[in-house]
Amino acid sequence: MKRRRGAYLNRFAALSVATCMAFSGCAHRTNRGPAAAQTPAYPPISPESVQILNRRPPVAYDELGKVTVQTESAQPRARSMEEVREVAAHAGANAAVLLDERTFRQRNSVTRRSMDMRRLVALLIRRKDVATPPLENPNQLPPAPSPSPSPRSERGGPPPPAPQGAPPGATGT
Repeated sequence: MKRRRGAYLNRFAALSVATCMAFSGCAHRTNRGPAAAQTPAYPPISPESVQILNRRPPVAYDELGKVTVQTESAQPRARSMEEVREVAAHAGANAAVLLDERTFRQRNSVTRRSMDMRRLVALLIRRKDVATPPLENPNQLPPAPSPSPSPRSERGGPPPPAPQGAPPGATGT
């Protein structure tokens, strides 16, 4: 009798984990960048103004970090590119250089199913030859898509807004 009860508990635990994984989604993003002190801070920009490049440009630029976007390959490639643009816009990058794109099969050890996945790795850069105006209202952007801190500041976000009546360029710190 005890053995049968243990088998039910194991099945219940496996089913619970599988359900949690199904509801959590299959997209995964990481954002790696240099230390905040080494990276110049740029204000967020519109995702539509971020260029996707296939190679590094021959002009001067600042590297803001790397981003990895991993999704199911059944999802359109354009959606993966849009995720790269969103992360780049939050970091203040006006271009993203695709470093690697792979499609591979990944096996879920809990559900024992294989899924075809797509992984994009991009270098976020701020080109110095392109004038990119900052957003007039940084609140126009949705919340930061990556759970890791942004490479732009130690707090992980844009600087606080300037108090009313403060000179241009002042921040609320």
